[in-house]
Amino acid sequence: MVKNARQHIFETDVGAYAELAPVIQRLAEALGRDGRYAREDKVLDVAVSLERLFKPTGRRISLDLQNAVADTLGTSDESKSQFRDQVKHFYDVRSAIIHGPVDAKKKQLLTETGEAFQNGFELARASLMKKLKTELL
Repeated sequence: MVKNARQHIFETDVGAYAELAPVIQRLAEALGRDGRYAREDKVLDVAVSLERLFKPTGRRISLDLQNAVADTLGTSDESKSQFRDQVKHFYDVRSAIIHGPVDAKKKQLLTETGEAFQNGFELARASLMKKLKTELL
């Protein structure tokens, strides 16, 4: 499906390529990261990918992303609520990385970077695939 999407979108629609190629590249780079700060960098790569996919505006980026992912992937009120919770946790971990462990909660969140990456990556991947399907129709 990705191969067909690349051929259809990237070779025929410059706008779609410009929008989606950086997301794909950032997610691929996240998978290849290693080193001392790899877990944190992977979370940040996924956060950038989600922001590139959904382009939140204003001061409520986390809430905008929660709603965008829920609307994209959710099929019921319950699943949308679960997606919002997952994005919120992911973005809380991202914020702890960016702003540092200023309190006990942020220190705890920094221990959850591996889980946050796994969940965030899956949310970004699924959202990207849904956008690719939409672009193909």
